[in-house]
Amino acid sequence: MDDYAQFKATYFAECAELLADVETQLSELNEGSGDPEVLHAIFRAVHSIKAGAGAFKFTQLATFSHEFEALLDRMRDGRIQVTEPGVNLLFRSTDILSAMVEAAENEENLSDEYGKEILAEITSMAKGSTVDPAQIDLTQTSEDTATAPATTEQTSDEKKNYFIKFTPKAELFKHANEPLLIIRELQTLGNLTSEPNLDKLPQLSNLDAKKPIFPGISLYFQMQTLKM
Repeated sequence: MDDYAQFKATYFAECAELLADVETQLSELNEGSGDPEVLHAIFRAVHSIKAGAGAFKFTQLATFSHEFEALLDRMRDGRIQVTEPGVNLLFRSTDILSAMVEAAENEENLSDEYGKEILAEITSMAKGSTVDPAQIDLTQTSEDTATAPATTEQTSDEKKNYFIKFTPKAELFKHANEPLLIIRELQTLGNLTSEPNLDKLPQLSNLDAKKPIFPGISLYFQMQTLKM
């Protein structure tokens, strides 16, 4: 007997409602709606589906929804322009997401290749943007100079080291933002190591389900830059 059957039933009922709402919001987006709340609503729905998939260890569903969510996050903050091909990809991604939810609910195993073509498109489109440095507070701690001098025909590389102390506030979570997306973006730009700050982590008996648990994290980041 599945001890979590009741919770899973609730999750799948919520997924059905969320997916129906996504379809409605996508239709508005397809009709040219410029309301930013449309993309926010789609993001929140996919984020909720991802969270439940992770909790119940629906690995394939969690992986796909995570990448889908990352693309939506870039679209909603303007790093990726919402175009007709982009909206079309969102529709097709939602179809894959729905099929994965249905398979998880019916305890069916989908092929490992299922949805990979769409996933590759999502990843490709998502990588078409870069992090806005203004959104992250970087404190430079040291700099290693280049070994080769730059000329008009040569380039020189330099590595800059940063120490980042990141402590998101509760307001960040109220809007369904995912702090780990920022960390993942940094990983695409250079070498990154992290160390969680657990000093303010409450005791288990004092946890409040209505408050976010993210006491902070220290990041050691080395970014490779190229100077002409």
